[in-house]
Amino acid sequence: MRANVESLKAEGLLVVWSYQGTATVRAQDTDWWVLVSEQRLIVPASIDYRLNLTLADVAYNEAAKLVTITLPRLRLSDMAFHPEQATTINGGELTFSDNKVQAFNRRAYRTARRAITAQTQQRLMVDQAKASARDRVQSLFEIPLRIAGHPDVRVVATFD
Repeated sequence: MRANVESLKAEGLLVVWSYQGTATVRAQDTDWWVLVSEQRLIVPASIDYRLNLTLADVAYNEAAKLVTITLPRLRLSDMAFHPEQATTINGGELTFSDNKVQAFNRRAYRTARRAITAQTQQRLMVDQAKASARDRVQSLFEIPLRIAGHPDVRVVATFD
């Protein structure tokens, strides 16, 4: 964990919002034209929206006492599944085979990854992440300005 935090700092990445979601997926096979096997997987996952502050464009207008920050695109972290909280339901004639169950697991997790990615790309989720990013960045700039004795300087963060 410590190495991850240090690498995020080195890259200038700031976690601005975290999404926790659940994917419910199903995998099904038919063997020998009559034997049907299926697996349902309900798995929670989390993904972070990150901001690379080293790419932000910062400008200061002294006359207006205004700091403007143009933020770069948000980036998504790697997805973290929480298999210890997952529910797996196997059914059918051939799901007693460990090889079959493992194949279902691989297919189900691939499908779940696509489902969670689609959830994180919904307009509402992106808008919430952007609002959080603006608030966090403005606070990051405002607090040191206040401490340095410049409470009258406003900070406005926007996306392209």
